Amino acid sequence: MKLWTDKWGARFLATGLLLAALAGGAAAAPPLPELAPPGSGPVEIQKVRFPDYNPDGSIKSEMFGDKALVEGNIITISNLRVEMYEQGRLVTSFWAETCRYDKAAGTLESDSPVRVIRSGLIITGDGMDWKKSESVVVLRRNVRVLTIGGAGWFKVEKRK
Repeated sequence: MKLWTDKWGARFLATGLLLAALAGGAAAAPPLPELAPPGSGPVEIQKVRFPDYNPDGSIKSEMFGDKALVEGNIITISNLRVEMYEQGRLVTSFWAETCRYDKAAGTLESDSPVRVIRSGLIITGDGMDWKKSESVVVLRRNVRVLTIGGAGWFKVEKRK
């Protein structure tokens, strides 16, 4: 007789291992085993969240996705949203349709359309790179910037 835990237990275990592996902030955690044996193919996980914490335990950033496809250290995430925090306050969010996260390097890259929102700015473009340790998003092509309440961003000089 098959129990519901036979089917769902493996999913919960895989999700838990993936989240723990990506948390990065849990310095005391031992290295985790691979999610799947080598050569067994990718592992798909629905509705994912990958938090990253500062050494003091405060939230640094969080990645969310509708679906993650795990193949070794490379994780392909669909409908990515990243939220970056400073002193516990949300300061920047960005979205991408699909991206590749390199767990070992702590980098995200995408060729899809990207949108960044930060304090009075909306920036869109195609493709991006993000290094988690630096908290800097670089948009690659077709970048457009929209200011909201733009007078705060630019110094207005009166002509004589």
